[in-house]
Amino acid sequence: MSAVQTSPNNSGPQATEDRNLRILIVDDNHMIHEDIRKILAPEAQDDELSALEADLFGAPAPTVERFEFKIDSAMQGQEGLAMVEKATAEGRPYALAFVDLRMPPGWDGVETIGHLWRVDPDIQVVICTAYSDYTWAETIERLGRRDNLLILKKPFDVTEVEQLAHALTERWELVRRTRTNLNDLSRITNEQGRNLEVANAQLQRARDQVVEVERLLCAAHQRESAGRVLSLAMPDIDEATQNRDWSALQSALEPIQQAAMCVTEPVGSADVNAAVASAVTYATRHLGLTDVSTDFGSSAILRCPVGDLHHAIVALMDGFRAGGGSILVQTHREPAAAIIRVVSTAPVPAESFTLGRLLAEQVVASAGGDVRVAQDGPRCSVEMRFSI
Repeated sequence: MSAVQTSPNNSGPQATEDRNLRILIVDDNHMIHEDIRKILAPEAQDDELSALEADLFGAPAPTVERFEFKIDSAMQGQEGLAMVEKATAEGRPYALAFVDLRMPPGWDGVETIGHLWRVDPDIQVVICTAYSDYTWAETIERLGRRDNLLILKKPFDVTEVEQLAHALTERWELVRRTRTNLNDLSRITNEQGRNLEVANAQLQRARDQVVEVERLLCAAHQRESAGRVLSLAMPDIDEATQNRDWSALQSALEPIQQAAMCVTEPVGSADVNAAVASAVTYATRHLGLTDVSTDFGSSAILRCPVGDLHHAIVALMDGFRAGGGSILVQTHREPAAAIIRVVSTAPVPAESFTLGRLLAEQVVASAGGDVRVAQDGPRCSVEMRFSI
């Protein structure tokens, strides 16, 4: 046997439209069903009697806000389970169930609740009993420690039933609302995570593209430099050839050989001081740098692309020209490192010596070590530290 009772005495649609007020009573005693309905869904005539009493005795009729609880009844645990399964499948779950502890000849209340929770873990449950068939510890042992289970002793108090119905249906709403918010937050977090992965992949591709552009830029600059040196040297070569001045011809060919070495030189052995001296000579002769000095310390032999080392020093000196100060090229040897330091006595914008820094990093990477850039007050320096 099952029935549905809906109270017409709600305060209006705004009172219940956001609340799940569906309640299931599972009890083998018809009187319990009637008592709970009288408390939670009183008949319309109750209000009519109150109004008539007010007319007779002159007292104003009280206005009490009532929620429109929708109450279904089941006489046995199996019937209650079927109703919960149907309601859950239809997307109209019960918020609260009042379940009797003793319901012969079928399931008792504890077994019934276990079945209900397997179908709908969110349903709030009130055990109604006048007996002590189970202690609270035994109930917890069978059902697990749950925060949506309460016990109501028979005979029950009207106010207590009302409070339980209002509080537990509200709690059902809060649990559902919290889960929805957590699911939304999880979805947003997952979407942000996926967007971050895409952004990281795009950033990595951009970095790879930058590295490739820098490599091509360095190669193009090397070829352009070699071509410029060749064009500048050709008049001297022609003149030396016509005059059969072999010493002059050798001098004219020297910068071309150095420029070609910048493009094609493989890894080889380079004397640090000799490489710096060659680069300084080239820069002063062919780039028009005049305010350049050197400070040589103990030299060392490096295994690196000799031409790239030459070109890195020249490119740094050429970049430091933008600062307008004097340029100092130093060498120094430490127990585990050979150091080449190019210094400007005036501040230099970083973008002016970017190419020189990139070439220096490539050379040092091939030999092992690191490049250090320093802007120290009015001075600017790039230090190539080679591990030896």
